[in-house]
Amino acid sequence: MKRPETGPIDHWTHGGGDLNAAGRSLVAGGRLGAYLEITVEPLGTFVADGLVDDVWACWQAMIARLPAGAVARREAWFMIGAVVTGDPVALVDLAKELLAIMKQRPRSPPFRVAMLLVELDPADPEAALAADLAGELRDIDGDCLGWVTAKRIRAGRPEIAANVDWVVGGD
Repeated sequence: MKRPETGPIDHWTHGGGDLNAAGRSLVAGGRLGAYLEITVEPLGTFVADGLVDDVWACWQAMIARLPAGAVARREAWFMIGAVVTGDPVALVDLAKELLAIMKQRPRSPPFRVAMLLVELDPADPEAALAADLAGELRDIDGDCLGWVTAKRIRAGRPEIAANVDWVVGGD
């Protein structure tokens, strides 16, 4: 499939793209699942537009492997998000498979890939999507995969505490 041109049409969606509604629906149905945030992060100094093919490749690989009912969208230039139903083991396996695919790509321009699965809190599923996860990976070098819990610091407030329960990689 041909990659879309850059610009306004770069709003890639799958399953409607409404991650908040998908998260609410998932927890309301009592199903297991998580928010998967994938970041293809540029390293070094270069023109960031060079990574668009890598982000597109990650998107294509993810969409082909998502279970039925998953909802996804491109969240930012280098970030993809998806709400995915499944038990934690299956979700980690999905993220590992996507990470392996991305590790096979040439690293020119240089980049790292971070795959974070964020547990959806039944009382506040939107917290998983609102957490700022980039800071949680600041001290990790290289590609990584992790599991995160996200909770509001106080009910009714926008501040979210994201705690990385575990992370592997960093090589």
